[in-house]
Amino acid sequence: ETQRLEAQSKALRGEITGLTKELEELHKQADSDSKLIVEIMHERDILTKNVIKGDERSKQQVELVMRHEAQANTLDKDLKRWKAELQLKLHRTHELDKQREKYSGELSAVRGRFEDANEELKNRDNTAAQLKKHIADVKAKLSQQKNLYEAVRTDKSLYAKNWVESQEEIADMKKKFRMMYLQIEQLREEIKEKEKAIVEQHFELQFKSKEKEKTQ
Repeated sequence: ETQRLEAQSKALRGEITGLTKELEELHKQADSDSKLIVEIMHERDILTKNVIKGDERSKQQVELVMRHEAQANTLDKDLKRWKAELQLKLHRTHELDKQREKYSGELSAVRGRFEDANEELKNRDNTAAQLKKHIADVKAKLSQQKNLYEAVRTDKSLYAKNWVESQEEIADMKKKFRMMYLQIEQLREEIKEKEKAIVEQHFELQFKSKEKEKTQ
């Protein structure tokens, strides 16, 4: 029974070591991607200020990147907490091994401790399985982020071109608006003059009509 538990403990330690290395690599990748996110966000913000502010697609991209950053930060905190718990549990396992060797005569008491350790190993198995699933999810999200970064890079040149064209169109529209404004003001003056003439003609007709009625 003792050998079986030792074999399980050794196998789990190997698996935990592998997972720890994989998590560290993933954490480094997440840090690298986070820096890339900051750079891309800075470039995107500069372009967005000069392009139409109501671009809904840009807002959705920013929100998506922010959500991925928050998820990466949450994962980093979870990894740090898990590593601390792992070190504590490994230390406790080591202490149990020392006690088993020292108190070999008290086999029944040691077996009780190993039963507790076995239950703890099962819990770790469950935790490791959940962590593997979490890692797979994070990898999928990171892949989605990379695709999004490529799309942002591609769109950046298009945004710059559109911005230049927009500035030219805006300048042309301003010219047209100034001309239209002058034309409108001129029309207003003409309308005022015509209205004034119509009113004067109306009063003149009324006056002539009254004079005609008096003579009849």
